[in-house]
Amino acid sequence: MNPARHIALNALRSNTLASVDRQTFASLADENVDVPMQAFGLDSLGRLELCIFLSQALNREVTEAEIAELSTFASLVALISRDLSTPPLGRSERLPGQS
Repeated sequence: MNPARHIALNALRSNTLASVDRQTFASLADENVDVPMQAFGLDSLGRLELCIFLSQALNREVTEAEIAELSTFASLVALISRDLSTPPLGRSERLPGQS
């Protein structure tokens, strides 16, 4: 399974406020299946839990605004994929003005 999809599934599976049945979660393992983010029933507290999980998994702050912009599960996977494909800045690769 795609690592980004795996992280997205774990993020939603571990979110105690997500309300999705087992069959839907199982179907999301298939790369050709997608559902709207509304299907997960996340309120503002649920989105905050998702931000915290993703921030820890991706080692960067994921904001509620980023999560609110996501329309489908595939867009969540794409967000995670972008982070996984972008190497973190090392000490010698820091941008000018960063310490």
